[in-house]
Amino acid sequence: MGDTTVEAHMRGVNLLMPAMALLAFAHCAAAFHCQGQDCDAVPDRHFLAYLGFSYGGDEIGTLRYTDGSRGKVTAGGIILFGLGLRIPAGKRIYTEISAGYHADSTSGSDASLGFYRDTVQLIPYLQIGRQRLGIGATYHYNVYWKFSDNHGPDTRVDFRNQAGWMVDYSLMQTKMMGYGLRYTRIEYEHLNAAAGSKVGEFVNIDGSNLAVYLQINL
Repeated sequence: MGDTTVEAHMRGVNLLMPAMALLAFAHCAAAFHCQGQDCDAVPDRHFLAYLGFSYGGDEIGTLRYTDGSRGKVTAGGIILFGLGLRIPAGKRIYTEISAGYHADSTSGSDASLGFYRDTVQLIPYLQIGRQRLGIGATYHYNVYWKFSDNHGPDTRVDFRNQAGWMVDYSLMQTKMMGYGLRYTRIEYEHLNAAAGSKVGEFVNIDGSNLAVYLQINL
């Protein structure tokens, strides 16, 4: 799959610059909001939402555009978002459970290529002041790679559901908003079968990544 290269028109959109702009805005807004408030306190049980951008993992497909540039898809990229619930267990200790979506894709006017998965996370945290550290687990399901173009049927490769682990360091600028870094270690397996055969071997794809994210407590 790493050698998959196809022709497409137009160049894909780079999502990393909007991510940095979003985080910079969140930092300024949170710093202003925190003035005169007790921003070190850990809030009670509540819902949360997060949006992040990730980098890493094996390259598992490339679109080559007519202008000579390339758009690649990796098993660890690139956008992730979801909703969850924070459950306190003490003054500085709590657990966050969340469900989300993680995807990387690139497209032209006549073709698209992407890697998609649904995720569930469970991360216990220790928070001291505004800083917090968490170590937890993640489970990815409905994992698949898909190629579509205007010249034939879609090609889809499904992967096994897979568990992994996570390390998270984040800074809660206020009771309601924070941002952080999250490392995820995970590998996916897909069946590499011979053409016309249901018999093959499972091939490991590294989906490990480092993500930067913004979290809002609802």
